[in-house]
Amino acid sequence: MSPRKTKARGSAAPAKTDTSRAADITVTLFDGTRQPMRSDTEALIRIIDGNQKQLSADFHTGFTFEFRVPFYDNFGDLYTVIAWTDGYSQAGFRPVKVTPAVPQTVDLMLLPKNGRYNFRDAMWDTLAQTHPMVRNLLAHGAANDTTARDRYELFMENKPDSLAALLNITTAMTGIHLRASVARSTTSRNLSGTNQWRKTASMPGQIGNWWTK
Repeated sequence: MSPRKTKARGSAAPAKTDTSRAADITVTLFDGTRQPMRSDTEALIRIIDGNQKQLSADFHTGFTFEFRVPFYDNFGDLYTVIAWTDGYSQAGFRPVKVTPAVPQTVDLMLLPKNGRYNFRDAMWDTLAQTHPMVRNLLAHGAANDTTARDRYELFMENKPDSLAALLNITTAMTGIHLRASVARSTTSRNLSGTNQWRKTASMPGQIGNWWTK
């Protein structure tokens, strides 16, 4: 039996579920540029509880969906949320630990199957103006700025997966909020591949989007 299509609001709970023993999950879908999916997106959302029982496997239209699920007060509350839509790779997250007291939010990024990297906001000269700390990290070990630029552009051309991973990690680090007295740092190796390690401060603010259609 194929999954049925529904509107944006969904429910994974049986019709007679005691609402005092239920919890809420909000699922939001984003594309590879970290923007919400189109409002007319038809996405298959699967909700699986900690007992490995699939409670919902329906199509929903939109990019934000709300689900009411049973609360067991045990390991059954460790839910799995999986999303898929045509033309994109499947994405999911677990465990989503639910409780009636606090609604849970799950943000999933769906990457296009025919996508490509977009390093427009990570060009060498742009980094000098917007994220000099990241630029200094990438220039580590180079004899001069020209050598660092050439090495970076070669890295971008030959190893885009590695560069995207590095930029995603440094971008994610901006979401770690520490006390002003605590230095944020990352241990890195220079792009030439030599075993020269050092501590380098991470950058403030995200650089940009590394994936596009």
